[in-house]
Amino acid sequence: MLDSFPNTVIVSFHGGNSDSSFSAFQGDSIYSYFPSHIKTAYPGGIGYGFCYDTIYKIVNSLYNEFPETPVDIEISDKIWNPNTKIIDLSLTIKNDGPELMGSYWYNVIVTEDNIIHMHKTLGGCSTATPPGQPYYDTAYNNNWVTRKMVFWSEGKSLIEEFWPEQQIITQSCSFSLDSAWIPENCNIAVHVYKKADSLYKSPVMQVIQQPVIGWSDISESKPHENKIIAIFPNPAVDITNIHISLTDKGLCSLNIFDLNGNIIRPLLSGNRNPGLYNVEFQTNIIPKGTYLVVLETNTGITSEKIIIQ
Repeated sequence: MLDSFPNTVIVSFHGGNSDSSFSAFQGDSIYSYFPSHIKTAYPGGIGYGFCYDTIYKIVNSLYNEFPETPVDIEISDKIWNPNTKIIDLSLTIKNDGPELMGSYWYNVIVTEDNIIHMHKTLGGCSTATPPGQPYYDTAYNNNWVTRKMVFWSEGKSLIEEFWPEQQIITQSCSFSLDSAWIPENCNIAVHVYKKADSLYKSPVMQVIQQPVIGWSDISESKPHENKIIAIFPNPAVDITNIHISLTDKGLCSLNIFDLNGNIIRPLLSGNRNPGLYNVEFQTNIIPKGTYLVVLETNTGITSEKIIIQ
């Protein structure tokens, strides 16, 4: 999709029936706007339940039918505080065309890439887990995962009734990132939409995306060694996030060992590209105690202790 339409911004909302921490986020009530029996929101609306081929055709038709939009969004200022993990954002939003009728709203969405999570595979979904086994199968690499909708699912009013031509509106907001997320993998997506009677019908007028922080801003944080960066929270009760860095493409594995050297839970294996990865681990599926998180790559082995309560 992005190879064909590089200006497309993808945002993924994960269902609330998942055991993953990213199934529950500020604004997850947006699920209620996606009735499964309605698939007619496009062109323009948020939509629901499309297969890849259908989405591709819809996006292609939208670019052909609406090659330009009168709405322009600019992030005029962005201040990231690494100590408090708070972002101060200033926006400049302009109607760069003729007068627009209707009410226009906007929202700011925080997404994260490179989240490794063991997905459930029930009957009818991919390869079902054998009977009697836990419903976990493959550690998938998840991108565009919604972590926060700053103005919840409804968004925030930008202007009501009509938007005069060439009018500029300024907005600002502050929000924080959770310590379980990797800031370098997080993006900010800002979108403006024309409010309809239901959110899934609201046509998106413009959207932009920008990293929370770029590698150019934190060059000292580029992966320069294969290691476990952090485990949060630790001690863990139900779930924890293991942050790892990989310097080169190649084979790697991440496993949970007991203190006797037995593998208790494999979390990651196979070829991976260089970068930072957020490996989500459901700790409530193994007994309480002290364990070792072991990362093995072509440069060696590194480990950290984790306590499960």
